[in-house]
Amino acid sequence: MVPCSSDAVFPLFCTNCVRRRGILRLLLLLLASPLAGLLYYFVSEAAGIRVLIFATFAGVKVSAIKSAASAVLPKHYSEDMHPETWRVFSSCGRKCVLTANPRIMVEPFLKNYLGVDVVLGTEISSFKGIATGFVASSGCLLAGTRLLL
Repeated sequence: MVPCSSDAVFPLFCTNCVRRRGILRLLLLLLASPLAGLLYYFVSEAAGIRVLIFATFAGVKVSAIKSAASAVLPKHYSEDMHPETWRVFSSCGRKCVLTANPRIMVEPFLKNYLGVDVVLGTEISSFKGIATGFVASSGCLLAGTRLLL
């Protein structure tokens, strides 16, 4: 439902940069993507995703990230949802989603459009309302790599 591979999330990270009018941030993300790809395929998936998260969110106001996630990303997520997935998902009573994606990016879509009760995902550290770009020690990054709830 919510994509987890680096191929699927890279456009979402780019969209988040552009939505915040962060052309320089988008350039940084594009420059960091070869390193992220190398780490993803030859070291660990988690290391590659961490590079993308850092390049996208370091130094950005948490409120700006939430705004971009609420305004633009629901369109992208809803386009990726298969009708059969929606049929099965909507038949569930209480819904809990576990995702490797940053929770701050997926939570508005999951709660507002799909009626999810609980969202567990990768947590991004922040200090005084500014994202550090680092992955917090709690949360999940990728299944099999780290799952601390």
